[in-house]
Amino acid sequence: FKQNIPTFAEAAAKPAIPNTINTKFVKKKQRPPVKIPQDAWVQFRDARIFGIRDPLERYAAVAALQTRPDVLDLHFQSTRTAPLVLDQVLDEALKARGQLWLVTGSGHHVPRGTHQLCHGVLHSTVLNYLE
Repeated sequence: FKQNIPTFAEAAAKPAIPNTINTKFVKKKQRPPVKIPQDAWVQFRDARIFGIRDPLERYAAVAALQTRPDVLDLHFQSTRTAPLVLDQVLDEALKARGQLWLVTGSGHHVPRGTHQLCHGVLHSTVLNYLE
């Protein structure tokens, strides 16, 4: 019996749904979320990127698809690797741009009924990192 559940890489390669914000996971003491600019969304991500073992190389592969210099896209990172990437790129990017968009994803692609959480866990990881 084989379920028709896509692999994580296949699901993560699906385009994000622009202009959707889930405020359920935003802490009450924080400002309300802001809609990310439409042109910050990358409509296609190559699922093979998920197979890159080094988090910084994986980040660079995703960043190469991004057209905006003020976006740090953490798709294909985990809660363990996202802080490592931010340690390496955030300070320099802030110095160069002054203001950034950090894209973490919404978790919309995670198949239900799997071992993976069904919401954007990187969002919480990044919020904790920035505090």
